[in-house]
Amino acid sequence: MRILVLLLLVFCAASAPARAADLKVLFHARAPYYSQSGEQVTGLIADRTTEIFQKAGVSFFWEEMPPKRQLVTIGKNLEPVCATGWFKTPEREMFARYSLPIYQDRPAVVLTRQDAMAVLVHKRVDGLLADIRASLLIRDGYSYGSFLDGRIDAIKPKMTATSQTNAVMADMILRGRADYMFMAEEEATALLGELAFDGGGLALHTLDDMPEGNKRHIICSQQVSSIILNALDRVIEALDEERVDDAS
Repeated sequence: MRILVLLLLVFCAASAPARAADLKVLFHARAPYYSQSGEQVTGLIADRTTEIFQKAGVSFFWEEMPPKRQLVTIGKNLEPVCATGWFKTPEREMFARYSLPIYQDRPAVVLTRQDAMAVLVHKRVDGLLADIRASLLIRDGYSYGSFLDGRIDAIKPKMTATSQTNAVMADMILRGRADYMFMAEEEATALLGELAFDGGGLALHTLDDMPEGNKRHIICSQQVSSIILNALDRVIEALDEERVDDAS
């Protein structure tokens, strides 16, 4: 009987998410996805991430870290660590473990100046990227999703890369150091509201052939166990089913 009890305890321990130590989850302040007030992190993706971890029974804590360093940290695999809100790319799949999608962006829009006619005249992605009068501004090391990444790689537009924040990038466009950048609609709307640009400054421009928004995932180092990833995925699937039921 004692042996049976011991075997049951071992099985339960192997089947449940590890709780010996809180799991570190990386983020960087980026409205409307993540914002920090004291020790609390909230936002479209932060709130969803918190709900998933709590319902999966996985204890965690937030740590702020620049995005490029997040990928380096995940790739080094020196500890069990996750980051949230990342697109899936073939390069990242080589070192990161992915959850199911936790959020899908709205279609991307173009952030530009209200007087940037070389940008505003275009209604299709390829036409804009191929226009040598207009300079694209990108965040160094970022993915813009498989569609835009592929078109940028194929057309090789006039382009400037920076490691600056979205707010600084918007200011670069306003000052004419570049002409446009791509952003998810909700992120661009939040940025304009946050910076309170006046009516003579920046504008959002839509393109007719922009596909559906990109899906975002939790990514983890290889040291994060399959038990934890499976627990997170089960919660994600249940939450997705709840949303479908609510919509029907």
